[in-house]
Amino acid sequence: MMNTLLDEITQQLTSEQAAWLTKSLKQLATTDDIENDLLDLSVVVKRKFNQDLTTANESFALYSADEIIRFILLKTAFDAAHQQQLEVKSLARAYYLAGDESEKCTLLKSFNLLDPQGSAVNVAINSARCNSLIEFSSIALNNAYPSLHFPELNFDQLVLKSLFLGLDISKTVGLSTRLNPKLSNMCFSYVIEQALAERVPPASIWLAIQPEDLTDDLAQSLEQYLSYFYQDTAHQLAVNCYIKSHNLNLTLS
Repeated sequence: MMNTLLDEITQQLTSEQAAWLTKSLKQLATTDDIENDLLDLSVVVKRKFNQDLTTANESFALYSADEIIRFILLKTAFDAAHQQQLEVKSLARAYYLAGDESEKCTLLKSFNLLDPQGSAVNVAINSARCNSLIEFSSIALNNAYPSLHFPELNFDQLVLKSLFLGLDISKTVGLSTRLNPKLSNMCFSYVIEQALAERVPPASIWLAIQPEDLTDDLAQSLEQYLSYFYQDTAHQLAVNCYIKSHNLNLTLS
């Protein structure tokens, strides 16, 4: 994948950009100071690469040009760390702590490609506590890493925070494989809380609620709140899909 991506991108660069990238990758592959060299190179990427870059690789469909270049630098650095038997989590933590928001977002988006074994999962978990919506979205949405590596508690917290921030959890990769009773009950409790406050949660919240997992008390209220939110245009389709997918014998109007 890396060689194909590099070939694709290099063809779209100016001769000066291509020379800088080639020199930088060689430096990262041979350096004895991966952390600092990676940060030094990464910080100038946005200034050097401001054109549109495209790739046929769907993994990078949501990446900007500077994010693609930074991913290439990160992948080279992570591979060098493996070869030198350095801790991947240390490199990830150093880059995350020292990077600006755009650098953090690239790392978070790329975790599944950089760290398929989940060695740096604690860095990703801590990142989900950030206050930046852009940064949080990079780990929470369109990203397979949390569903593959987060423990249940942390994954549930990620989903709930997404809902609190008004995000669409249909973009939470692997959500259906990580559903569990605690998440169902917490999400339905949030539905009730929002209704009582006359607020509307994201319609995708129903994707995280399994009727069979609800406690008896909450299950008795399910039809009531499905009916309540059915009146909301944004929720109407989601509620219809929910009733159908769970074979509920309900007719709402």
